[in-house]
Amino acid sequence: MLTDGLVEFWTLNDTRVGAIGSTLLAPADAIERYIAGKIGKGWEPALLQDRVLRGSSPLTNPGNTSWSASFWVSVDPSEEDALRRVFMLRDGATTRISASVQTSPYSDEPFYSECSLSFGGGQAVAAFWVAAGLLGWNHIALSVSPGSPTNVSVWLNGQKWSGTTTRVCVLATTPVLWVGGWSTYGASSPPVQAIDAFGWWNRPVSDADIDELYNAGAGWEPVIGGVITNILWGSTPDRSRILNSRIVRGMV
Repeated sequence: MLTDGLVEFWTLNDTRVGAIGSTLLAPADAIERYIAGKIGKGWEPALLQDRVLRGSSPLTNPGNTSWSASFWVSVDPSEEDALRRVFMLRDGATTRISASVQTSPYSDEPFYSECSLSFGGGQAVAAFWVAAGLLGWNHIALSVSPGSPTNVSVWLNGQKWSGTTTRVCVLATTPVLWVGGWSTYGASSPPVQAIDAFGWWNRPVSDADIDELYNAGAGWEPVIGGVITNILWGSTPDRSRILNSRIVRGMV
């Protein structure tokens, strides 16, 4: 089930509060930019610095924990040859993990898109998937199992690339998640145009999970109802039991 191992899921439907309660920090300019997304509303960094959301508390320590991420991303095709940051895990001033998309036009193809995942301050691309004609919203999922070597899988719109890298994840003392990009990269590597339905798991996701997340292009968001919460366990429920209950699992 997709709720198993779910650390947080931000729907970005006019809110920075995740489905499990973790709140992303407002962008540095304090301007909320919610737009029509893939599922309901999404977040628009507007391709400018200091307009990305940040998670102040760590979701995971990438050096010793398997993790997965899922998100819908849209890059403006008019912004050519630009590497767009989707999210980053930072440790102080050091980039531990970076996920990016890049778009470029080619004479023999209508459009070229690349998703890449890098470790250790962007020193090495660990995984990528390339396709032509990807306009509008696209679903990207990543699954990383640290080790020697580190196992990496990337799904783009339900299609999979798998491989290994000798560059293992590094333990982070103060991991912070940046959603939508990272401002310090500036104009040479701005945030993506728009992002939606950002989820994080503390386990590897499976092909079956991806089928459910992609949902034939319709996407997926968790639904956790407060009314059912109170019916099941009163006013102070155990969230893990709620997420795994038959009633709630039937809703998601």
